[in-house]
Amino acid sequence: MIGLIHHSLKVMVLELFGLELWETVLRENNIDIDIEFAALEYYPDGPLVALVVSLSKNLGVSIDDCLYKFGVWIIPYLIENGYKEHISCLGGNLKV
Repeated sequence: MIGLIHHSLKVMVLELFGLELWETVLRENNIDIDIEFAALEYYPDGPLVALVVSLSKNLGVSIDDCLYKFGVWIIPYLIENGYKEHISCLGGNLKV
């Protein structure tokens, strides 16, 4: 998985839920709390999946709801951060 997804998940959690939750899910998955995900590097899918599972558990929502929330959040975030042309291939009916 490209690091942009990992980084975006971190930004969303920090914005919406705070540093304490982010550090909690990192600790639960034995990931260094000082990790910085490089946007253009590739990372194994497993840790990202584990972070989402931990988030859903800590937030008390289903994994599907957690992923949906991330999907709704990430599109405007990507557009605001210069990736509009990259995601335009997703279709002409993208609502932001």
